[in-house]
Amino acid sequence: ASTAKKYIHCVQAHQRAVTYGYFCGDPWHHGCYPSNSIGRSHSNPPITGEPQWATPRTRELMVRACFGCHSNEVKYPSYASVAPISWVVQSHVDEGRQAVNYSEFDKGQRRAKNTVIAVTSGFMPPSYYTQFGRHPEAKLTKAEMAELIAGLKATPGLSRG
Repeated sequence: ASTAKKYIHCVQAHQRAVTYGYFCGDPWHHGCYPSNSIGRSHSNPPITGEPQWATPRTRELMVRACFGCHSNEVKYPSYASVAPISWVVQSHVDEGRQAVNYSEFDKGQRRAKNTVIAVTSGFMPPSYYTQFGRHPEAKLTKAEMAELIAGLKATPGLSRG
């Protein structure tokens, strides 16, 4: 009986949400957001200092694969202006910048020394970032990945050795 009551409650809540102008993620009412929600405004803080990249190519590959979340040069896709997607996108960028921000390298990025490990292990960029054809520029070939790793190892402050 309690499962049936929960189901009825969820259906009723979903109907109310749709009636009153809310967007529901699913019929089970796991989260509703105002349908007229304005997305987060996105801005990039100033660039205060970058690593001394080993080569321009190292920076180019980092921009393609990592700067989408780990810099103050984020290029937000058009869908990132629509709520609730905008909130998720901004949350990912905030988390990325908090972990390491290559545009504020002069402010001491403690986790920057993990860059080589994160890239070689396949942890970064995360698979969801390039899934379904999103951010194709971040999907590096094996040759580009090898070139990036060599450049990162030669860039001061980005490896543990």
